[in-house]
Amino acid sequence: MRSRTRRSVFIPRESLILVAARICVITSLVLALVPSYAPAQEGGGNGPVHPALASRAALDSLATRTELAADAADTPVKMREPLRRYAADLRSRLRSGDFQSGDRIIVITRGDSTRVDTLTVQSDRTINLQQLPPISLDGVLRSELQSCLRQQLQRYVKHGVVQAIPLVPVGVLGEVVHPGYYRVPLQITLGDLLMIAGGPAPQADMTRLEVRRVRATFVDAHSARDAMTRRLPLDQLGVDAGDEIVLRAAPQRNWALITQVAGVVAGIALTLHSLKVF
Repeated sequence: MRSRTRRSVFIPRESLILVAARICVITSLVLALVPSYAPAQEGGGNGPVHPALASRAALDSLATRTELAADAADTPVKMREPLRRYAADLRSRLRSGDFQSGDRIIVITRGDSTRVDTLTVQSDRTINLQQLPPISLDGVLRSELQSCLRQQLQRYVKHGVVQAIPLVPVGVLGEVVHPGYYRVPLQITLGDLLMIAGGPAPQADMTRLEVRRVRATFVDAHSARDAMTRRLPLDQLGVDAGDEIVLRAAPQRNWALITQVAGVVAGIALTLHSLKVF
C-alpha cells in the first residue's frame, strides 16, 4: 500500500502579512458594526449662543466683547470673520428688535376681570390689542416687551398688562409622537416641550436628545440630558426661533451587513486553514 506523502505549502511572508491585515480590517469592521449601526450625526461643534431673552445692556456688552475679540491679535484668522458677523447680527438686533411679522404674543391684562389675548405681529411690526390703536414693536427686544406694553397701555386705559409672553417657533423632530414646529414660550423646559409634541415615541432614546441650529448641534446629548435633569428653561440653553430639538431612536444593529461581513471573515479563515496557515 502506497503511503501518501504530506506536502507542505510554502506561502511567501508578504502574502501572510496581507492576509492578516485583511482579517484585522474586516474583524475591526465587524466589531464596530455589532454594538450599533446608525447614520453619522450631522453638524457638530458648538456655535454661538444667542441669548433670546437678554436685556439691551447685556446684548450691547456681548456685541462689544465680540468685536474686540474679532480684532484681537491672538484671535485666529479663520475666526475673525465669523465673530464680526455675529457682532453685526447683535447690532442689527439691537436696532430692529426681536419681533417679525407672524410672531405670536400672549398678553394677559387685568381690568374688571383678567383677560388673555393671543396677538399676531403684523407686517409693519405692530400688534392690535383690544380696541386700542396699533402698538409698534419696531426696535423692541423680547426682554423689553412687557414694559413696552405696560407703558403703551397706560396711555389709554386704567388697567394694565399683567404679563406679556412672546412665543417662538421651535422644531421638535425625530422620535416624538407628533413631530413638527410649535410656538412656545422660552421659559418652558425641554421636557415640557417634548410633552407638547406628544411625548417620546416608543423607540426613542432619551440619551440621544440634542438641539440644532442650521443643522449644527449646539447643545449636545450630554448637556441636553443635564438640562432636563435640572429643569433649565429653553432661554438658558440659548434656544431661539427656528432651532430644532431632535430626539433620536435607539441604535439599531444592521444584521444583514453583519452577516455578510461575518461570511467574508469565515471564508478567509477557511482559506487560510486549507493552506495550513493555522
